[in-house]
Amino acid sequence: QAVGAAGSSTEAGADASLAAGMSPRLRSLACADSAAAWARAGFALGGHARNEVVLGPLRIVLAGKDREGGAAPRPDVSGLTGWVWEELPDATQRLAGIPTATVPAGAADGQAPLQQPGHPNGIVGVDHVVLRTSDLAATKAAFAQAGIEARREAVDLRPGVTQVFYRPANETIIEVVGPTPGAAAGTGAASFFGDLSKSSGRARESTASLWGITFVSDDLEATHRYFGDHISKIRKAKQEGRQIATLRGAELGISTAVAIMSPHQRIPSASL
Repeated sequence: QAVGAAGSSTEAGADASLAAGMSPRLRSLACADSAAAWARAGFALGGHARNEVVLGPLRIVLAGKDREGGAAPRPDVSGLTGWVWEELPDATQRLAGIPTATVPAGAADGQAPLQQPGHPNGIVGVDHVVLRTSDLAATKAAFAQAGIEARREAVDLRPGVTQVFYRPANETIIEVVGPTPGAAAGTGAASFFGDLSKSSGRARESTASLWGITFVSDDLEATHRYFGDHISKIRKAKQEGRQIATLRGAELGISTAVAIMSPHQRIPSASL
């Protein structure tokens, strides 16, 4: 089992990184969608190969090939397929079961400097990345072994479901969603998570998968008008004072689950 299977060398690497004052940082996400599909959705493309979407400190690297008419990628390889981190222990190849690459802090690795362009759809940043797991305890242990500490947990999403929030290097929030340990059968968690092996073609042997991204728009109503029929109605978000809408990405050739939120409201310093 890949999740939570880090060995003693990984634990030692994490201890060394923490002792040196280094903090793991999520640098990029690998996505099986085509760059053309994301361009159709109003994202400006960058990078040397013009296949990257830059949003704040995070890159989304698009590796898929486009199909005529914007059809979705092959169903066996879709969505978010892996990620790249800085300052993870060298032995980490599948953080929380997700295919993982590590680079030293500040490494150029052949990429163009991070310069965020203006995106025609009005999206200005990433609110959080969602990781679904069927083994919450193992996934939490994997993050802890990598030196990534949880900020808080919530159990009010729906019965039998727990959310664990991480914010490595005070940048991109990672929301881990899994069944509440010890929850009674029939709470709805099974139907919520379904078959995680179908969420990503490269995570079929894992109990976890990168499920989707929630973006931020400074003007959600304007972004909503931009997408027209390709987005749901705007509704109230669980975070007080915020709104959210869900992109109908398959209609644009995007297999990654995408939601878009209004900006953060002022929140207490103890929160995320």
